[in-house]
Amino acid sequence: MNTRPMRGDQRDRGQGNIFIITTFFFTRLRLCHELGKANDEITEGYNALRRWFPAGTWSDHERIFIPVNTGHLNKDSKGQIEGVHWSLMVVEPFTKMIRLYDPRHDTPSTYMQIVADFLRYEWKQQGFQGGETWQQEYVPSNKIPKQTDSVSCGIFLCAIADCLSGNMEVNSFGQGDIDEIRKAIETLLRNVYLCKK
Repeated sequence: MNTRPMRGDQRDRGQGNIFIITTFFFTRLRLCHELGKANDEITEGYNALRRWFPAGTWSDHERIFIPVNTGHLNKDSKGQIEGVHWSLMVVEPFTKMIRLYDPRHDTPSTYMQIVADFLRYEWKQQGFQGGETWQQEYVPSNKIPKQTDSVSCGIFLCAIADCLSGNMEVNSFGQGDIDEIRKAIETLLRNVYLCKK
């Protein structure tokens, strides 16, 4: 029996052990759950999603960042999700923990269960032990910055991910810092693209 993933203290810790999932992942996973009419359809959806990632994606990283769109599922439009709010889910495979960071606390806590169900299937397919139970924590509002507008959720998501990847306190910024963070992201992206020219 395969006993991976290894415990966190057996691996190098830090930014190199973080994997950021595409923004499409949770949307497709949610559609798989909400539109699947039978277990075999959900399994088919899981298998399709598993092909998106190289082997070891879910087991070889200390933390996996999942952007989450909390929009309305339009079942009459081929399962598209229409929404405007983003939050961040973080999977910690070594401790079997799923954490949800939402500066507005609008994201349903049941979304963590959707990810947990997928992870149980992934662990079973990989032959890993200990994947049956995943702890879940909706990070309380007093431990994360509070978003007070309706347009900055993407910036909050990026800033929270940056704090976590740098082992900084997530509460190290607030709504009043968003304009400065937005400009810093713009500068960073411009420098990246200019360097490639």
